[in-house]
Amino acid sequence: MGNGLDPDGHDARLLFTPVENADEIQDREQLAIYGYWFGLKGDRPAPDYTDFDVVDVPRGVLPHIFLLEYLQDDADFLHRVVGSEIDEGNGFSASGKKLSAFDAVRKSDLIQTLEKSLFAMRPCFSVSKYYGHDPKGETIHRLSLPLMRDGKPSHLVGVAKITFSGTTNRWTFGPRSQGF
Repeated sequence: MGNGLDPDGHDARLLFTPVENADEIQDREQLAIYGYWFGLKGDRPAPDYTDFDVVDVPRGVLPHIFLLEYLQDDADFLHRVVGSEIDEGNGFSASGKKLSAFDAVRKSDLIQTLEKSLFAMRPCFSVSKYYGHDPKGETIHRLSLPLMRDGKPSHLVGVAKITFSGTTNRWTFGPRSQGF
């Protein structure tokens, strides 16, 4: 179903916005991983995958972190690391699973959006509809940061958070220019 609609006929397309600088990042964990990533990249378009070490990631980021490896032959992503808050929001562990293993309606646009971020070799925000087990879940907000292997785009690392309806502790995400 490439029409951008979920099974109920709702708009399931993604918002995708490149990040120009750290001033656009409002979320504490997103800013922390961006700072770590930016420090590793130096003069390169993105850090090398071998430079990235989960042990060095700021502590508050770990529950919200994802590390995806791009599988070029499959045009898919493999979950290498998934934070506990993401797994809890999904209702299962995604570690070791391909993105394509999940519902086709939500994965098709997501894979394309993540590929855009990876091959643009720049940080990007994306927002998509939440399809997890919690009926109060509304959207998933991601900051995706590319990593390279042998000078070529190979992985994405970032922070993902779920917004829930009926809560007072709603997160603030994305670029200020988009009004999140």
